Amino acid sequence: MSMVEEASARTAAETAGPECGRTRSGVAWSFLVIALVLIAPRFVVSPFLPTPLLDDWLYQLSVKRLIEHHQFWVSPLADATLVGQVGWGALYALPFGINPPVLRISTLVASLAGAAGLYLMCRELRAARPLAIAGSLAVWLHPVAFVLSYTFMTDVPFLALVCLAGWLYVRGIQRGSGAALLLGSVCAGGAFLVRQQGALLPATVVLWLLLCRPSWFRRRPWRMIAAVILPCLVAVIGYYALALVVGLPSMQATFFRTLRDAGPFAILDQVWRIAVIALFYAGICFLPLLAGAWGGLQGTARSSSRTARILASGCLVLMLGWTLIYALQHGASFPFLHGGQMIRPDGFATDAYGSRPDLLPKPVWLIVSIVLAVATSTGVLLVASQMIRRTATSSNGVAPGPVPGLFRKVGHAARSYERDDNQSEHRDQGGERFRPVGRRVAWETPLLLVLFALVQLGGIIPAALYRPELITYDRYLLPIFPFAVGLLVWALRGRTWSPAPVIAVFAILLVINTLGMQDWFAYKRAEWATDVWLTTSKGVPLGQVDGYGQWVGLHFYEQTVFGPPQAPVPQPGAPWWLDDIAPGLDPVYVVAAAPNVRAGYAVVVKRSYHSWIRPAGDSWVYVLKREGEP
Repeated sequence: MSMVEEASARTAAETAGPECGRTRSGVAWSFLVIALVLIAPRFVVSPFLPTPLLDDWLYQLSVKRLIEHHQFWVSPLADATLVGQVGWGALYALPFGINPPVLRISTLVASLAGAAGLYLMCRELRAARPLAIAGSLAVWLHPVAFVLSYTFMTDVPFLALVCLAGWLYVRGIQRGSGAALLLGSVCAGGAFLVRQQGALLPATVVLWLLLCRPSWFRRRPWRMIAAVILPCLVAVIGYYALALVVGLPSMQATFFRTLRDAGPFAILDQVWRIAVIALFYAGICFLPLLAGAWGGLQGTARSSSRTARILASGCLVLMLGWTLIYALQHGASFPFLHGGQMIRPDGFATDAYGSRPDLLPKPVWLIVSIVLAVATSTGVLLVASQMIRRTATSSNGVAPGPVPGLFRKVGHAARSYERDDNQSEHRDQGGERFRPVGRRVAWETPLLLVLFALVQLGGIIPAALYRPELITYDRYLLPIFPFAVGLLVWALRGRTWSPAPVIAVFAILLVINTLGMQDWFAYKRAEWATDVWLTTSKGVPLGQVDGYGQWVGLHFYEQTVFGPPQAPVPQPGAPWWLDDIAPGLDPVYVVAAAPNVRAGYAVVVKRSYHSWIRPAGDSWVYVLKREGEP
């Protein structure tokens, strides 16, 4: 019997019987709840803004070249592999047209698939359905993920494939299923074709297999390793074969040269700074989950091991110390990062010349930093205490069920459970059938999640070293969150958990996300309208308007790349990327979010826009004109 046939037969046996219909119905209702929560904000803030956002204009041009010229083209400015991103966007653009709203719909669909994958991963970790739903929404309602789900950036499709691959890999190691591992590698290959870090997923699973060596792996080691890596390896080989024809983006080579030349001390310095920042952003995911368990957490510190308390206390001290030092040095606290971030003091993304006035006073951001530090350290305490307790229990030869009553034979040794793996079935608290898998439920599966998070953190380093003063972009942290949430969900099983506070926190997040998106969309709509007003109503030549990245990119970049060479025009004070996108642009006019963004320019017009959360005096798009021009 082949690997796929064997896995199919096992799956059929697991799902047979009177519980099958109820289980499928429960999964369908769970997916429906997640989808409704994620789609509902689109009825308040429509995604059909007819302007590109962030860098997705660059990917839109790749989709256009593919559809209109039957040419796969990746800009030298791109740092991602992009094959999967361009192909996914083309599936929607081919029947409905090449425009930003259509491409954003493709991202929304990807986010729904990723949310479903994360829910299923939480279920594989034996979380009850309400906790699994909360775990999925904790990642996909994170402001960074939420903002990017309104764009055609690579981050959300990559995150979706990471969630799907994580679910299948966890399922594969829980059940010893080669078919699940094979499908996980397919998703990892798809993730690689969007962003390079996807190739790290199967490598992480192979590392786990060599460290833990479960019995099903020892029986068929090469067969299981092949299932883990081959589909992703095919994607990697295919990509580089394609690159021989179309060429690799020069930015990819720049990143790896930067990594090679940085040296170990520079790399370690960047790693620890990114790790600290990631702790704060992961705290946003932890908040709703901990809110539901807060009533049962009072005695956790006392009942936890000394090692777990030390780890949690060290995390708290590190985060609070970072906050204090950063506040003294920069006069600011969370979100700490500057330039190109999704969460900014002046609102979501902004993405303009200059910053708009801050939405919140600095003391509020300081309180947010402290709350996130407490949330993350509490999550670390829960996860560490569970892993240490179960590791110690496993070393004594006993593998208790993580939830009271989860296993019928709680006192059996780990090896006894492995022998029982193919002979008896059990049901979780929701009535779903599963097979116990012994020590892997105790600590080995959470170890895989830890490795996934650490390796994805390492995948950020090459791009982060390119501009170390920024530390990193907060969107690069997204692939860490599903595994951090998976660990916390695993640690919360069996604890007193109330949905009401969770719903309250999610409601707050939904309000914040929706208001923030309306504010950002209002500005970007006004910015684009101002560009159009200058070039149509005022008759300013297109080549004299610097309307910021998306405007300049869509109007000039194709000509720059595929047209005749342009004579460069000196652009004092312009950003570095403008010479690459439109070297022939003569920016007599600049459209900006602030009045003092470029020396030698003066404000000639202010145009207002309507934000739900910003006073009218702070809601302006500025038109600057170069001094001395008629």
